[in-house]
Amino acid sequence: MCELKACGGMGFKNLKQFNLALLTKQGWGLQTDQNSLINKVLKAKYFPSYDFVEAKIGCNPSYTWRSIMAVQHVVKEVSELIDSSSTSWKASVIDILFLSHEAKMIKSIPLSSSAYSLAVSLSHTIDRGASLDVGLVRRFWKKIWSLPVPHKTRHFVWRACREALPTKTNLAQRKVVLDDTCEACGLMAESTGHVLWGCVKAQEAWSCSKLMVIIDWVDEEKVARMVTIAWALWFNRNEIRLGGARKTGKDVVRWATHYLEEYWAANESELSAPVVLERSVSWIPPRTNWFKIHVDGGVFASQKAAGLGVIIRDDRG
Repeated sequence: MCELKACGGMGFKNLKQFNLALLTKQGWGLQTDQNSLINKVLKAKYFPSYDFVEAKIGCNPSYTWRSIMAVQHVVKEVSELIDSSSTSWKASVIDILFLSHEAKMIKSIPLSSSAYSLAVSLSHTIDRGASLDVGLVRRFWKKIWSLPVPHKTRHFVWRACREALPTKTNLAQRKVVLDDTCEACGLMAESTGHVLWGCVKAQEAWSCSKLMVIIDWVDEEKVARMVTIAWALWFNRNEIRLGGARKTGKDVVRWATHYLEEYWAANESELSAPVVLERSVSWIPPRTNWFKIHVDGGVFASQKAAGLGVIIRDDRG
């Protein structure tokens, strides 16, 4: 949820990392700013003979000191990556310690930027472990979030790709339901892949759509139709669970197609329709023996010409 949309997340800020980033900023100040008041107070009590990165938590520490010590390892790691004399990254060290795309990500962060950006980058390198084709992942999610479909459909696709739909398989893993069998076919467990692709009811819809499941991502319209049909299958599945009628595969495709075309038409009309501002304007005459002058002009690029109009009126118009 807290990863960037381009990396498969929803773009929410991670409050825990944000809090740690603020503490890291305080810890970095203890390490580099020897003249600050907080540095003098904490150093006198907890690390009088050495630097912050070598300090111990000590006996009966205050809540403030325990909180700052929670990010000591981060300050130590960062201090090893920064050349304090030139205030720049130690590029050679970063290239050795991290994978190429991770090193590029860290070195692209300005040292004047927020600590939160650095905390996110370091946490991603620790959490992911294995090397990923970051460029391919970013292109995939960028394509998903830019599809010409309603936002709720894009959100559905994100949930499906992240295995976050409340299918019976997921609900059974969380002890919400006991039986994870698909109610449509009664043959297999209702997973995301089954309910959207493998179930006989889903297969009926896909055969009516005449769309291949694996299609060229360059054809944006076909991708939009495919994800909308998948959303329609899920929508009808939820309708059935709430007592609604089951649509045939042909009806699902027809409804999804009509829904998507209505969305396209509505967005096209909004973009093409000129904005007309209605306002009531009435001419107010000038004072007696005064004149009022109205001036307007226009440029006609296609004709390579310009025009100017002037109206002069007295108090009688």
